[in-house]
Amino acid sequence: MNYIFFSAKSEIEKIEKHYINSDLKHIYLKHKEEILIILNCVEKIEKENRITEEDLKILENGIKNSWEEVFFYQAGKYVSHYSFKFKEVEQLFYKLINNKDYKNRFRILTVLLNEPPRKITKEVLSKALNDKSLTIQKKAEDIIIRLNAKHKYNFFQKLSIQKLKNKTV
Repeated sequence: MNYIFFSAKSEIEKIEKHYINSDLKHIYLKHKEEILIILNCVEKIEKENRITEEDLKILENGIKNSWEEVFFYQAGKYVSHYSFKFKEVEQLFYKLINNKDYKNRFRILTVLLNEPPRKITKEVLSKALNDKSLTIQKKAEDIIIRLNAKHKYNFFQKLSIQKLKNKTV
């Protein structure tokens, strides 16, 4: 992903065009301000080529949002992208996979489909496969299956086999 000519205004126009005449318009309007905050944050990061604590908080709050458009397609996309560039963003994955709220752990697992660095993906999935929540374990297995299918190889086969070996029947 390359955002050299990123413009929050043009991005919000595209999103609005998509939702404004859809049956999800009311949901979009409810979340529009948060989406705009995320996009303005991304525009700032791109212009300054650095990320601040405030930027990290905005992206983290985006991932904690319940609507998929916000947590996956907006915040999650940029968190994955910036995890290649900024060490602080990588730490956000680890922070959220250890969050006490299973919904935030679930969302950061979903963000792995945006393909951050493999190291992050492996560590987050390993943690999730051993999570106390069966929902999180199942989501991790789902993410592994989906990433394997996308890449047409068993990239995460070791993690799946390891998990199966740890299960008691």
